[in-house]
Amino acid sequence: INAEYMGRLFEKMSTLLDSHERDFASLKDDLYEKIRRIPDLNGDEKQRANQEALQAIQEMKDLLEQMELEVNPGNRVKVSARIQKSKEAIGDAERALRKAMTAMSDSTAARDELFTYEGTNEDARQALLSNTERLDRSTNRLKDGLRIATETQGVAIGIMENLSTQRDQIERGRNRVRGIDKDLGHSNRTLSSMYTRAKQSRFIQCGIILLALGIIILIVVLIVTK
Repeated sequence: INAEYMGRLFEKMSTLLDSHERDFASLKDDLYEKIRRIPDLNGDEKQRANQEALQAIQEMKDLLEQMELEVNPGNRVKVSARIQKSKEAIGDAERALRKAMTAMSDSTAARDELFTYEGTNEDARQALLSNTERLDRSTNRLKDGLRIATETQGVAIGIMENLSTQRDQIERGRNRVRGIDKDLGHSNRTLSSMYTRAKQSRFIQCGIILLALGIIILIVVLIVTK
């Protein structure tokens, strides 16, 4: 696994994250459009709009979780700030929705419609279609995340295999160094022994020369004294 392949993988992850951010922005715009209409609605229409807004918020949360799973490890600090900003945007949207739902008349009936909802079959069908579409989008995002995770796992396995090969090479190199060090130690001992013998030989040679000189001097003295 080389750096070029990993670079392409991280680039693909960044591209997917950018796509999710665009989807998040689109969901946010649609959500606020729904929220702006809520105060002008009444009865079932208001409750239906509220349900659609809640579903949009849940979809934004699901998308945010997917974004967190697909953060590029080499760009985690920078992307974390963007994700935190998206979390704050979801919180702002939830507060805006609550404010819009309470922005109605002060009558008891108006307050009660926050807690009662009797939808028609058509409402149920529309809600089911909306949930199905949201589930399909979430499924597609999960498939993309799984594909990225699988590719990342392949990269990790390749790196581990390369590290194992390099470890074996290092171990063989270490063994060769140990062998060389052993040979050098043997050579040093041989040289030390040769040096010691050379010194001994030199001392013997010096002793022989001195003995020969002593004999020559003795002979000369004997000749002269006769």
